[in-house]
Amino acid sequence: MGKKIAIIFLFFCLAITLINFGLSESSERAITGKATSGSASLTITVSALPSIGIISPINATYIRKGIALKYTAFSADNVWYNLDNGANHTLSGNSSFSVEDGSHTFNLYANNSQGFSSKSVVFKVNTTLLIIDYTRFQGVEKGNSTNFYDYSLEELNNLGGIVLENTSAGKISFDDNLNLSEGKNDTNVVNITKNVIIKFNNVYLNSTNIQIFNDSATLHLYGLNFSNPQILLNGEVCPSSVCTKISYSGGDLKFRVTHFTNYSTRETPSTPSSEGNTGGGSGGGGGGGGGGSTSTSNVSTKGTTEHDFKIDASNIQLMMNKGTYYQKELVVTNNGTQSIPISISISNVQGFVFPTLNSFTLEPGENKTVVFNIFVSSSKPSDVYFGKINFNSPYVRKEVNVILQVNEVPALFDVNSKVITKEISPGGILRGNVTIKNLGDLNNVQANLEYKVIDLDGKTYVSRSQSFEINRSKSIDLSLQIPRKIDTGNYLFYVKVNYEGKNAVSSSGFTIVENHLDKVTYYLIVGIIILFIIRILRNVLKFQALEEAKKKIHIGVRFQ
Repeated sequence: MGKKIAIIFLFFCLAITLINFGLSESSERAITGKATSGSASLTITVSALPSIGIISPINATYIRKGIALKYTAFSADNVWYNLDNGANHTLSGNSSFSVEDGSHTFNLYANNSQGFSSKSVVFKVNTTLLIIDYTRFQGVEKGNSTNFYDYSLEELNNLGGIVLENTSAGKISFDDNLNLSEGKNDTNVVNITKNVIIKFNNVYLNSTNIQIFNDSATLHLYGLNFSNPQILLNGEVCPSSVCTKISYSGGDLKFRVTHFTNYSTRETPSTPSSEGNTGGGSGGGGGGGGGGSTSTSNVSTKGTTEHDFKIDASNIQLMMNKGTYYQKELVVTNNGTQSIPISISISNVQGFVFPTLNSFTLEPGENKTVVFNIFVSSSKPSDVYFGKINFNSPYVRKEVNVILQVNEVPALFDVNSKVITKEISPGGILRGNVTIKNLGDLNNVQANLEYKVIDLDGKTYVSRSQSFEINRSKSIDLSLQIPRKIDTGNYLFYVKVNYEGKNAVSSSGFTIVENHLDKVTYYLIVGIIILFIIRILRNVLKFQALEEAKKKIHIGVRFQ
């Protein structure tokens, strides 16, 4: 019975509402019995407190004092924050702040006409746990490079989407999430600046020093001028198991790699190159190819008035550790009166030296700076490597000698050699000295010493070896007999210390000159000759005086 009364009451209320609605409409419109249409507006006002959220900082540990401040705020008239309940600071958008090492509380506030909202987060700063040096990728050409210091330590220990870019040269985009803490050295530094270099036609990453980055990635090389670029790994043709070409358009080469070392490109030769043939020579061994260029041995090394060029250096001599990278610039100038085309090739060290330019043309008086990337793979034996950079033209050719002294990392010995006399005649004695320092933990080490005379092509002329015992350091005087039949020119006094298969090397230059006597000997001989002449003259004069005396005596006797 109660349910029925309730239903009747609801229908009654609905009827009254419809009657009132009809009466209100009839006051503005005449009742015609026809259907009519009209519009009605409905405004709903909802009042609520501001809605805010903290994006950064988060409840984590940061490794630098400068912290990014990122937040969201809806229905807020005013937004402000403070640190550790200190002074308030008004916000109009994302910002940043700086704090000292330690634990901190970040408080975010907002208000509107309905009231006040707040949120807080506790975070820590410890600038000694991990230091990331990536200044090379923080400048005007950083492009989309990752800003590592925007992230907390916890995020850096599983960071995805890492990008390193030089907008004028290229980019590395890593495939996997990386743990940056695993890449730090003994001083908690991850040195990206020192170990990652992106230059024109070259991407180099020293995966020995920062192994965490030895991961698969997508590489870009910008601004290439090849028709069909061929990807090189440490100067050799990169195998398909390591490099996969994705695209090449507008000078931008995109390719994937499975791990890191030194990548560059060249024009794909018309005749396919053999993979793995680096050439090169070590320890005076010589050998290797000539860089794949057409032979120019019949072209003169002396230019003419019309066609000639000069290079600002005749030698490149470097001491490098395994797994290191160096860059050398050579300036080539046309000092002839006609334009001259020049091509570059590498002999014997094409597995180490990579030109960024293969050919160019110089007008009279014009010069060109050519950059050479020099890289020593960790797999190369420690030794001295010899080669040449050849600058070839149809009219004249020039060359620059390359001498690379490659040492172990870490080194067991530090070896320093020197030649006492820098100019030696054929058949003379080379006198030198070698100073050896033991950098290891072992004492009374028995090692082997090899020393020899070699030319800039790595050819050996005379060599000796001996064993020695060293505690912490040792200095040894050495001598070698120079062959009598040897050309004049520049040579090296080469020294190698070997201990249990590991080498430490050093070299020092000297010159073989035409036979001539040193000044002391020269003046001594001249003095002896003068004394001998004086003696002869004295004897002659004495003899003449004696003869004159005899004549006078003879004449006196006759007159008597």
